[in-house]
Amino acid sequence: MDENHFLIKRQFKTFEQAANQIANFIVEEQLPIGTKIPPERQLSEQLNISRPSVREGLRVLNLLKYLDSRQGEGTFVSTSPPFLLPDSLVEISMDEEKQRNYYGIFLMCSEKIILSSLKADIPVEMKNYPRNSHHPFWVNFINLIESHRASCKKPYLLALWDNIYVLLEDNNFFQYYQANVAIEELQMTIEEKDILKILALFENLHY
Repeated sequence: MDENHFLIKRQFKTFEQAANQIANFIVEEQLPIGTKIPPERQLSEQLNISRPSVREGLRVLNLLKYLDSRQGEGTFVSTSPPFLLPDSLVEISMDEEKQRNYYGIFLMCSEKIILSSLKADIPVEMKNYPRNSHHPFWVNFINLIESHRASCKKPYLLALWDNIYVLLEDNNFFQYYQANVAIEELQMTIEEKDILKILALFENLHY
């Protein structure tokens, strides 16, 4: 399979782009746990993104416990497991805007799990994917993603997907948001490894 196909990406929302760039910066610089990261202005200059975008990206990574902001001290690479959602977020109801933001990250993770699985080129046991035409779209969608987990060798990505799924489920998000994509079409497109169409279908799942 041509690896270059996987360089084709949808246009992420600003907060997703900023969070990804900051996280990639931490990984590329090999910053150990407890390291203080550069201030907003320096990150803005180094990553070539606006300060408001940097601020939003830092907020997302703080919520995910990837970073730890200490008032008056700065922001540090967290000692907590990456992408572990705080209990306080799981236990309280969130407004619609926040749920949509987390849903965007959830879709981004789902898309990357599928692409990572296809890139690994490991046969997926579809018998582990119990699609049922009588089930709601999201039940089948979750089962579809689960069937590709074993082929995805990115534990941080899987941990992030798990936690955000629980967060959205606890807020009954999937009961009220109707997807405008047919699960049969998504499954067939994945089986055909049509990357462009996979990206297009995931884009259609966004608000």
